[in-house]
Amino acid sequence: MRLRKLILLIVINFEIEKTLPFSKENILSVILDVSKYSEFIPWCKVDLKSKTDDIISTKVLINYGIFKYSFDCDIKKSESTVFMSGSKFLQFSFDAKWTVNQSNADSTSVKFDISIKTPLAILTKRLQNIISNVSLETIDMFIKRINFLYKDGNK
Repeated sequence: MRLRKLILLIVINFEIEKTLPFSKENILSVILDVSKYSEFIPWCKVDLKSKTDDIISTKVLINYGIFKYSFDCDIKKSESTVFMSGSKFLQFSFDAKWTVNQSNADSTSVKFDISIKTPLAILTKRLQNIISNVSLETIDMFIKRINFLYKDGNK
């Protein structure tokens, strides 16, 4: 007789959208420059494993409060979207998507969606709060970074 283990996965979703006074190209360049994430997201260190025209493979270290994780992350870009996916064996998996659309000549809409699957049901509420806080902080730091890089003609 074989025993099977049933693992219940909890799915946590978060979404935020902002309109920024930068070009689509400027915004995508910051999103895709993963090796510089630690310069504006202090709890996130990204090491580049490989890069092709289609995919960027990375090793990510997150050190945020009680959450200290290292995992592989693959990043794919289409014309207006950057997809990120990663996992830590038996602990979590995630899919994130940045959608970037030029609203007009002076502004661009940026939407960030993340979905995290985890078997850690006991931590669901705490994890939801942390993911929400981390996502909001990340967007704020992203905006500061792009302001630093591109505001007032900086290139």
